[in-house]
Amino acid sequence: MISARWSSSGRLGTRSDRTFSVRAAQDKDLVAGALALAYKYVGLKELRAGVADFEASGDMVESLVRKAELSPRRADKLRRASRLACLLKDDAVYGMIALRNRLVGTTMLNACMDECRRGGFAKRLRELLLEKGVVTPAIDAAIQERAKSALEKLSHTESELLASLEPSREEAQTVEKKLGVLFGEVATKLMFLTRDELEACLRAEERARTGLPPEEPPAAAQAAPEEEAAAPAADPSSEDEPIKGYQLLERLGVGAMGAVLKAIKKDTNETVALKILKPELAKDVEFVQRFNREALAVQALHHPNIIRAVQIGKSGDYHFFAMEFVDGEPASKIIKSRGKMPERLTLSVVRQIAGALDHAWKNQIIHRDIKPDNIMVTRDGVAKLTDLGLARTVKQQSTLTITGVVMGSPAYISPEQATGEKNLDTRSDIYALGASLYHMLTGEVPYDGDSPLQVMLKHMNDPLPDVRKKEPSASEGTRRLIFKMMAKRPEGRFQSPRELHDAIAQVERHLAGGPPPPFLQTPSQVAVAAAAGMPMASPSVRAKSVATTSSKANIPASTEDARRPAAEKGEKPAEKPAKAAAAEKASATDKKKELGERLRKIVGKKRRG
Repeated sequence: MISARWSSSGRLGTRSDRTFSVRAAQDKDLVAGALALAYKYVGLKELRAGVADFEASGDMVESLVRKAELSPRRADKLRRASRLACLLKDDAVYGMIALRNRLVGTTMLNACMDECRRGGFAKRLRELLLEKGVVTPAIDAAIQERAKSALEKLSHTESELLASLEPSREEAQTVEKKLGVLFGEVATKLMFLTRDELEACLRAEERARTGLPPEEPPAAAQAAPEEEAAAPAADPSSEDEPIKGYQLLERLGVGAMGAVLKAIKKDTNETVALKILKPELAKDVEFVQRFNREALAVQALHHPNIIRAVQIGKSGDYHFFAMEFVDGEPASKIIKSRGKMPERLTLSVVRQIAGALDHAWKNQIIHRDIKPDNIMVTRDGVAKLTDLGLARTVKQQSTLTITGVVMGSPAYISPEQATGEKNLDTRSDIYALGASLYHMLTGEVPYDGDSPLQVMLKHMNDPLPDVRKKEPSASEGTRRLIFKMMAKRPEGRFQSPRELHDAIAQVERHLAGGPPPPFLQTPSQVAVAAAAGMPMASPSVRAKSVATTSSKANIPASTEDARRPAAEKGEKPAEKPAKAAAAEKASATDKKKELGERLRKIVGKKRRG
């Protein structure tokens, strides 16, 4: 990037026969200087002395060791941190170009970056994307070409600042000011990386080098104390009003973006759930946009199974969103406490959420983050869809990209959302709801793995596990529902939430003692009914009749079961009714007689000839 070095006179010169990589060394050296200032290992005075010594050493860290008396431990950390920061900067530019050109999805990109971290950065981002087949060699070459151009533009200002430095002719104070500007410019190129994130990356690299397993993120319970500052204290006796017009009662939960408190809206005396954005995140326009987008999406929807919006506003430093208070708990908490959920309750919850998705889809809204965490269940069994933070309308052509926030949950994400498909629709939500149904019924997610990337790749490529292997008591109707909801291609799923809602209702009626759903009847059963002389019913009657159904199954069994004979599945072959068996036998006898008669006539003709 920067093909410049200090000459013996102290002025900036060039040299093509360096024994080390010009671009890598200059990037590394500049970043090392910026980090030395950021870590407060040196001041501008020591940095000026180190820069003056750079000609002799050819290494910024070595110069700081010699002139600023940098300790060996700090020097080692500075070397590792500067090298890793350069690598991460290059990967960030590569990833941003791929993302902006819709060559990779946000969730997949975040998962690949997490996989790089877990592996101690032994593989670069582009290497992993190529290895997993996310990008082709041709696409990779195109991204690299654009990344090279972008990095050259980024370094242009640094090159000009370097060229303006003349330590031998300028006063020390002037040189130090210029160095402050130069290394400040270098630091701005690393703004995507916080100090804590860089420290975490260094730990990951060290753990991989020493053979230790990847460092797992802290559990929610451990992170909770740090989240305490996410919202004002809930003290009913306090006369202060952090959120004007609301009396704060208690904290309901905390998350990455803020906290949710139970409160009373003073003018209406209504109990509400008050969602509050962290004050530090309120400084980031993208976080505020995402927060407001959820509130506006909820405000636009009016359905008994979607959380109701009460008010959106800002009070002092706090952005807040008031919504109806639901006396219940998330489905994920029910799973955690009970291990799993009963089939009938699970079907009822999923049917209600399908109704909510139907309403959202009529308003051209996609949720994009359906999971048990975002499904509240009241004490009366009413399901409420929450957290529309990732929701967007079909007309929106772009989505927000927020550092550190995964767009969609890998355990439930549809294959097309994982790959960054541009034109998502409600069928992506149907897939995620199918994965949630599987989780609620079995207590386990459909696909598991050591990292988000592994889980997403399984959603994209691996056959769906049979729910009955985890929960043998699951009905065949529910089993078929999950297979169709989680079809790899959107065309193979239910094509609308309403279609899904009606199919679940049919399964529920069957479990309550009613007739089986039409999609459970096979073509052979239809043929048996026809042979027995039973009239075919109209579509409206089929749902109420055991013996009649359409000749084509709406919901197929798994591919694996289709290949296995009934005996291997542990099922008894269906017994034919007595009348049907007799009719079939008589028909076969008549056909044999007719065939025999034809043969005798043919043989007789040949003999006479």
